[in-house]
Amino acid sequence: MIENEMGYRGSKSVTVLNSPTSQMKCVTVKEQRVDGSWCINSGDGLAKVGQVMHLRCILMGSERNYQVKIPSNQIRQYSTIIPATVPLLYPKVYNPWFVTGFTDAEGSFIVSISKYPGARSGWNIQVKFKISLHAKDLPVLKEIQRYFNGEGKIDRSGKDRESFSYTISSRKVITTVVLPHFDLYPLITQKKADYELFKRIIETMNNQEHLTDLGLQKIVNLRASLNLGLSEGLKVAFPNTNPILRPLVIFHEIPSPLWVAGFVSGEGTFYVATSESKTNGLNIRLRFILSQDSRDKELMKSLTTYFDCGGCEVAKDGMVYYTVTKFADNYSKILPFFSSHQLAGVKANDFKDWCKIAAIVKTKAHQTKEGSDQITQIKAHMNKARVNEI
Repeated sequence: MIENEMGYRGSKSVTVLNSPTSQMKCVTVKEQRVDGSWCINSGDGLAKVGQVMHLRCILMGSERNYQVKIPSNQIRQYSTIIPATVPLLYPKVYNPWFVTGFTDAEGSFIVSISKYPGARSGWNIQVKFKISLHAKDLPVLKEIQRYFNGEGKIDRSGKDRESFSYTISSRKVITTVVLPHFDLYPLITQKKADYELFKRIIETMNNQEHLTDLGLQKIVNLRASLNLGLSEGLKVAFPNTNPILRPLVIFHEIPSPLWVAGFVSGEGTFYVATSESKTNGLNIRLRFILSQDSRDKELMKSLTTYFDCGGCEVAKDGMVYYTVTKFADNYSKILPFFSSHQLAGVKANDFKDWCKIAAIVKTKAHQTKEGSDQITQIKAHMNKARVNEI
């Protein structure tokens, strides 16, 4: 990849409140929102004074009825502010913590520095907030764009043209929309360090310091610690660069189950392993897997406590893997959690198929030829096979 397009990818080798100008209406709802979960009792689609948005419940059922204790009791409440008489042009579908979790998995904070004779300093500085996904997940990018008030643009990307990128490159929009979101709903992976450096560069530019030699060098010093550091060309052009110490990110806790849903929508894998049985049908092994760079080992280790199951292992390739292999744990803990805290995109479809196979195994129908054939057919369209269905 081009150096100035590469962001911190972690494990990969991939509300903004309007300023109120009139009477406000506050509605307290749970953090779960999905497509079709909101409605307004109005024929013109506007939120008027005295009118309340209703959220339809999509949860499996009352959490106290679950057979096992799962982390969903951590759901918090927040206030949704609806300006009266203002058209809801971009109704928020994704929860703020979901957006942060997804960004921890797939987002990038990019600063590119290139020669530009027309600039006062002779250099042009571009800043970008970017998320790139396979074409199958284009609807996810559209919903994230909607979350950020429709700002930014979505374009095809990659050599194969089978990917799309959502990019916000306006410094004003980043300052007024993107930064407030991540300040209020902060990242928790090592990507937070990239965000803090990115934010300092934005602030430096907003103060017009980049128009001076001293300010330009300050930005280069910050850029040297961002993502993969400086290109060889920039190292030569700025020989006096003194990289800023990269911010230390210490993991404390997972802030919300919706963060988990967003993170898993980007990084998770719902996998089904099959093998021939010595008796009848197939041997079925369900796997829930999350991977991340070993720098986020503490976060990954915390998942064993968060879900009360699974294990964490650091591999030779420098990656750390959280894996749930026991069928009982996957069926009674992982499955109910993500049924309550909905995933997005292709990963949501993989999870649905994973649940179908789990239901077959639970009834032992996988021990019959009919059940085995059904599982084989479902599995044939999951994960990479699903992505290749274009």
